[in-house]
Amino acid sequence: ELHIKTDDVQIIKHRVSAFYGTDLDLILRGNSVREIVLVGIATNNAVELTAREAHDRDFKVQVIGDATECGSDEEKSASLNFLSRITEVLSTDQLIR
Repeated sequence: ELHIKTDDVQIIKHRVSAFYGTDLDLILRGNSVREIVLVGIATNNAVELTAREAHDRDFKVQVIGDATECGSDEEKSASLNFLSRITEVLSTDQLIR
């Protein structure tokens, strides 16, 4: 469970990518954020599209493969394989080291 504080920024997604139709890019750049870490469900959909758009916007992107989920292992594997070409795909253990 997430415990959201009053000063935390929340982005309400309107489409698959977290960037589409939101102020995410402005908020990240306004706070000098250049690297993002992605986790979540729908590896081959929401995670992949957000990662692709972040990459296109020149952010350094890390996808935490074992913290994503997909409809099938085959779809997840294919998505992470593709993402490894444009992002850094890590495990949770690798991230926290």
